[in-house]
Amino acid sequence: MKCLRSMAGVSILDRVKTEVVRERKSLRYKSATGVDKNALRWFGLVEKMENGRLLKKDMNARVDEKSPRGKPRFGWMNWVKKGLGDRRTAVRVAKEHARNRNE
Repeated sequence: MKCLRSMAGVSILDRVKTEVVRERKSLRYKSATGVDKNALRWFGLVEKMENGRLLKKDMNARVDEKSPRGKPRFGWMNWVKKGLGDRRTAVRVAKEHARNRNE
């Protein structure tokens, strides 16, 4: 965000909202963070893997344990869902697109 503010010529002291700075630079997506992009890129790579791979099995596994007290952890799949939600795409549709390499 610091880089975007410097490109727009806006300082933090100017107290301009992040959404306004993104609109000035005409970014297409609301969430232009590297975390979202990297999570979606990794999600695509894992979906393209064969079903027998350990990493893919771990991604699709369910854990039946009691969660610890306090705030729930924001895991990798939560970043994927957040990134897809900003792009108005469902997880099921994203999985289909990742598997179809020719599209």
